[in-house]
Amino acid sequence: MSATLEILHQAEIAVIGGGPAGATTAATLARLGRDVVVLDKDDFPRDKPCGDGLPRDAVAFLERFGLRQLVESAHPIDGSRLVIDQRVEKLKRYPSDSIGRCLTRYALDEALIREAIDSGAVLMKARADEFLYDSRGRAHLLKVRDASGTMGLVRAQHFVLATGAVSRLGNSLGLAGGSATIESYAARQYFETEGELDPYFDLHIPVVFDSRPMVGYAWIFPVGPRTANIGIGFGRGEGLPAVPSLRTLLDEFVAGLQRNKEASWGEIRAVSKVIGAPVGTNFRAGSCQHENIYCVGDAARMTDPFNGEGIYFALRGGEILGNEIDRAIRSHDATISIGTQYATNFPRLNQNVAPVARMLLSSMTRRVNNPSSPAHGDLLSFAREPFLKGLLDLIVDGRSVTLQSTPVWQTCASVNTELADALGAVESLAASDLTSDFPFVHEILFQNLRSEAGPFQAALFLASFQAFGGKPSRREVSLALALEMVRIAQRPLVQLGDDSQHTDQGKLNNALPILVSDYYVSQALWMSCRTLGAQTMKRLARLACNAGEGLMRELESPTPAQFLEATAQGAGMQGAVAARLGAEMAGADTASASAAEAYGSAIGTAYRISNDIRALLVDDHATGRRAGTITAAGPQPAPLVFAMAAAPDVTAMAKRACETNEFDALVRKVTEVGGIRMSIDACEGYVAEARRQLMSITAASGALDALARTPLELVREPVGQTS
Repeated sequence: MSATLEILHQAEIAVIGGGPAGATTAATLARLGRDVVVLDKDDFPRDKPCGDGLPRDAVAFLERFGLRQLVESAHPIDGSRLVIDQRVEKLKRYPSDSIGRCLTRYALDEALIREAIDSGAVLMKARADEFLYDSRGRAHLLKVRDASGTMGLVRAQHFVLATGAVSRLGNSLGLAGGSATIESYAARQYFETEGELDPYFDLHIPVVFDSRPMVGYAWIFPVGPRTANIGIGFGRGEGLPAVPSLRTLLDEFVAGLQRNKEASWGEIRAVSKVIGAPVGTNFRAGSCQHENIYCVGDAARMTDPFNGEGIYFALRGGEILGNEIDRAIRSHDATISIGTQYATNFPRLNQNVAPVARMLLSSMTRRVNNPSSPAHGDLLSFAREPFLKGLLDLIVDGRSVTLQSTPVWQTCASVNTELADALGAVESLAASDLTSDFPFVHEILFQNLRSEAGPFQAALFLASFQAFGGKPSRREVSLALALEMVRIAQRPLVQLGDDSQHTDQGKLNNALPILVSDYYVSQALWMSCRTLGAQTMKRLARLACNAGEGLMRELESPTPAQFLEATAQGAGMQGAVAARLGAEMAGADTASASAAEAYGSAIGTAYRISNDIRALLVDDHATGRRAGTITAAGPQPAPLVFAMAAAPDVTAMAKRACETNEFDALVRKVTEVGGIRMSIDACEGYVAEARRQLMSITAASGALDALARTPLELVREPVGQTS
């Protein structure tokens, strides 16, 4: 039949769907000089179900993409709020130079498709019907029906599916995401209020219907001073209660708002109809591509499973895909692994929310049925447990930070591009080989790879291996990732809470970090055993045990001397093992391997102290941690330990700061009593020892020397600003 159909259009790339993901892919390719056609069944501008929120990452992307005027026309948003049981529990105010925006999809989609057309893409109104394949099994024709109803063909080398969460074409290829344990849906409606709206993204949990908690959330996003996009998102799946219609849930939520907000908002009046759609969660890296057909945006299930945000992932995903297709065409390389690219850039997508959703729902239901039981608490008490609170921070204001922005990666790239590429391969391996979809496993891993200075253990191992003549391969990249997972495995454990009352929230708070930590250690041991055998696995097992013991010693309110001993046992030993393994695997002699070990111990301890100094003075964008923030449960940073020894009243100030979440006065006090200065002195001592050891390593590379300089370079600017 295809032989009788006319070729209506021919291009290098055909993009099916002109929403944010499709339009951004097309614009990226057109800017690179590619011949692109965008097919969409609708006329533009058009309306779509969406929350209309542009988080800060999306705002920054649009500005970088050349759409600053569009961004400035959107309604400004000064922060985000998590509202639990109608009480604001978490308020995140944005810096004045990095605010969010609210912009209707009507305006956003029109601007993006116009940008694609202005960049050189062709827009064709047509409904895609079926792919036709050549003898190699690659799509080369797309059967379409154009605006006049004529059936014809579009020929292309590459095809992009940007057709949303429900796609007949995607389903026919098995590209609609993995087997979904929870299916997500959302609906929204526009409302006007008499009073002015607060300029915040409000996320409400839980969604309640007929006094029963549901697995879902509601949002209030102001698109103008008195106009709000109000919506509901919820999940359906095995083990979850049956839910009424989207309209019924939304109506009940708005009725509750009318009661609770009447004093400040006045009457809430609907000014649009309700529109809803399935939401593309349940991302799977292996379900984003079929030969030369690639999914992006909701078609690849690229929506945050926790808060429903998808615009940034659609925009950045379209840019990533466009660049990858262009690279493949230029290099005549048919290999594109777009799912791995997405997973590396967006680790929070690859998470199964079902286990946590069911646990929370079970506890909330027991609370409704037995409200007097202290074991069940309320949802606010979940938000105050240390590990759960950190997860809520991610949900409210998760930001994307790249490996390339970390000081460690930049240090390596400045002296050795091969080493920087190997660090990038560590991230890619984590995205492709760690297949667990247990909630938070990937996000915490990637967050910690990109937080503080960056993946130092991996860099140290690879630099040592390279210094003695090795060329990193997949074997070394695997072991580098294993070393990082041993380091990161300690992080969740400092957020264990006091569960002496055996409450639901305490059990969940303590179960999750233990499960996450155990996963990292078990994967690290398996990876090391598979790569290098049982002996290496045993060394990593001992390393994990020693690191845990060092962490426990740090939690015992140590003196400065005890703190430095514990740090040497933890971070120092991790550095020692990384550097020695690198030297041994490259064939270094015993004396050189021992010198590398001593170097690693000293520089590992120096990095830990440097990170502690920065933790008091510099925001960590990867974790969202504000400068100066400490926790009562976790180990205290080096400057605070030194300050407590120098001035006894610092201990009481630290306790008050943790209770009030106000740390500025504490940081000033720590600086005044010399905590920062003494920490720098200690860091300088370890750096000097590391450089002394380097002098005895005849094969010492520029990368090892650069890594030795970095701890003090990292604190020079922030310390200078406080002097």
